[in-house]
Amino acid sequence: MWPHNVPKKYIVTFLIITLAISWGMAAVLSQLSEQARVLASFLIVVPTMTAITLNVLYHQGVKQVYTPVFTGTTRKSILFALIYPVGFITLIGCIALITGKATINYQNLPSLIDLLMALIVIFFSMVIAFGEEYGWRGFLLPALASYYGRGWAAIGVGLAWAFYEIPAIYLLSAFGESTQPLFTSFIQGLVLLVLSIPLAYCYFLSESSIIGVLLMRAVWDVTSSLVLGDGSAEARTFLAGSYQLWGVVPLELLLGLGAAIYFGIKLQHKFKA
Repeated sequence: MWPHNVPKKYIVTFLIITLAISWGMAAVLSQLSEQARVLASFLIVVPTMTAITLNVLYHQGVKQVYTPVFTGTTRKSILFALIYPVGFITLIGCIALITGKATINYQNLPSLIDLLMALIVIFFSMVIAFGEEYGWRGFLLPALASYYGRGWAAIGVGLAWAFYEIPAIYLLSAFGESTQPLFTSFIQGLVLLVLSIPLAYCYFLSESSIIGVLLMRAVWDVTSSLVLGDGSAEARTFLAGSYQLWGVVPLELLLGLGAAIYFGIKLQHKFKA
């Protein structure tokens, strides 16, 4: 079944196309005006468009295009997609409160309307995440797993995802107020790498469906926005403050590393490729 039996040349083609477009566009946009750099946001659809094209070429038709999306969603994958992001973000908030790095944002807590709107935002966030996830977890992850096992495949996808996003992260950092765009890009690349492991675990809890992965990414973004925000007390969030250790290491990265190790071990032992 696609993509478990896909020849390696399709995997190599996918990686070459996606990374070449990402780094190539970044090189071009860096020479243009700062306003033109927002075009980097279009990169979010490249992995999916590339994977769909390869799918059509492999099957010589479009009949199998929907399979990685709708076929094989399980209750376990949906529950994990809901529980893990909420628990992870809540833990970050608790650590920030205990260490005094953050306080409850009593003056500007989210309203009931904000919480209801979050449900709508989750849906649209899933649609946006689809632009990447059909490629990363819908194609590349199971394709690599069939050759190298699920644990190594999760790491491989994380590395590819990080290298793909780093050019856009750098442009946005350089365009914004960051004084260390290279360091910011490196840290955010590591965040994506460690996040890819529980995302892979969520995928393998299903039977080759990315619905759980899409939901997990959407819940992650919405929960982070509601609970942590950007650290400012002016934002309508539950907490306000700092979520970094030693001023440079995000709590998300530190906790994410521990989670990545845990779920990486589970991928190797619980699931059989």
